[in-house]
Order: sequence, then C-alpha cells, then structure tokens
Amino acid sequence: MSGILAKEKAALAKEEGKLTKFLKAVQKFMAKEFLWVLLAVVLAFPLAYLIDYVLQNYMYEVYGDLKIYMNDRPVLLATYLIAIAGIYFARAVAGSIALALKKSKS
Repeated sequence: MSGILAKEKAALAKEEGKLTKFLKAVQKFMAKEFLWVLLAVVLAFPLAYLIDYVLQNYMYEVYGDLKIYMNDRPVLLATYLIAIAGIYFARAVAGSIALALKKSKS
C-alpha cells in the first residue's frame, strides 16, 4: 500500500513540476507582451502627432472626413489609436517573419 502511495506521490510531484514550469513560461510571456504594449503606447504619441500634423497641413480632405467621423472629438485620438494598432501590427508581422525564418533554418 505504501509503495502505491509513494508512486502516486512521485507522479504528483512530477506533474507539479510541469505545472510550475508552464506557469513560469506563461508569466514570462505575459511580461514580454506587457512590455510590448507599453512600448507601443509610448511610441504612438510622437507618431500620432506627426500623423496629425501631416493630415492638418497637407491632407485637408482626409482631416475633415476624420473630424466628421470622430463626431467633433479630437482627431489626435484617432491618429493615436491608429498609431498603436500600426506599431503592434508591425511587431506581430516582424515576429511572424522571424519565426518563419527560424523554422526554415532548422
């Protein structure tokens, strides 16, 4: 009876080790994703101002359409959201390309 309990205890400890390893991997992934989101949010500010400046000074029609679409909310908000989405999308594409190249090498 104690032999069976010892085997069960060893199997449980092994599974606990796998779970701990999995949780550490998830924690590392979440930390990395949080840093990417934070970087995208920070880098989007100057990019949004640049897009807003170009729209106001060189693309009057597009700026007017955006202003109508935004219901008199600041167009800078729309450019900021577009910049965040663009940065994060570019990061996802670059990561996918790197993964594809990594797989093709091996």
